[in-house]
Amino acid sequence: MSSPIINTPNLLSGFNVIGTRSSSGGGGNYIPTIRKDLGPTILTKPSGFELSTNSFGNKRKKENVTQIYLHHTAGQQRADKCAGTVSTYNSRAAKGDNASTQAAIDANGHVEEIVPWEYIAWGQGVKGYNFNTIGMSIEIMALGYFKTLSKDGKTYYRLNSEGKKTFAPIEECAPGVDYNLKEIKYKGYPVYQKYTAAQIKGTVAWVKKWMTFFDIKWKFNQDAYDNMFPDNKNLSPRALNYEPGVYSHNSVKKTKSDIFPQKELIVAFKAAFK
Repeated sequence: MSSPIINTPNLLSGFNVIGTRSSSGGGGNYIPTIRKDLGPTILTKPSGFELSTNSFGNKRKKENVTQIYLHHTAGQQRADKCAGTVSTYNSRAAKGDNASTQAAIDANGHVEEIVPWEYIAWGQGVKGYNFNTIGMSIEIMALGYFKTLSKDGKTYYRLNSEGKKTFAPIEECAPGVDYNLKEIKYKGYPVYQKYTAAQIKGTVAWVKKWMTFFDIKWKFNQDAYDNMFPDNKNLSPRALNYEPGVYSHNSVKKTKSDIFPQKELIVAFKAAFK
């Protein structure tokens, strides 16, 4: 099957939205759009994985993009160039439970561009809001939170809805920290699987790239931390008010815990976004 390769940065200016499809994403109640401009699949970059065009939404104008959202996958932290993430998006699209992000970062720091920049990815998925329409989104491949330490003290684990255990070695896990780097139980969880140094470096680089391309002004200070990492009872007032900046999935959904405030990540953000 032949799929078009999208050279994203050269195509963004002046696009109009096609159709009236909701940008909230997810839920399985969408009639697949006939993508006459793209066909049934496109190729991700640089690896060339086939991505269903039903996994993402319509075109938008460059000037509409004012926010960046950081996620983690809650899946295995593989060095697979994000093939597993693309496969998940395809599987969900086939079921009508659409989800996607513009990019993902594997354990080695490889960044795969998944949904072209000029199209709406369904990453934030908050009904009644336009966070997908105005946002760029990136997934860091990592398992997320853990509550329970195994009896031998070597691994953390959690149970899924089917009672199966997901494990992570203790050396791969760490607690969250506050803005001053004091350890906390972010969202009530003692530890999370750590993002690798390569993933943190890649995240900083891509946030800078998108900030420059979309002319988004943002500094990482205490206020930015508070809006990126609200607690279980709060959301980001700045994100909800559609203010330009960099946020996380936590900023707009109380039930989410991605990304988490890892010490190395906070240190990197402080250094990179003064």
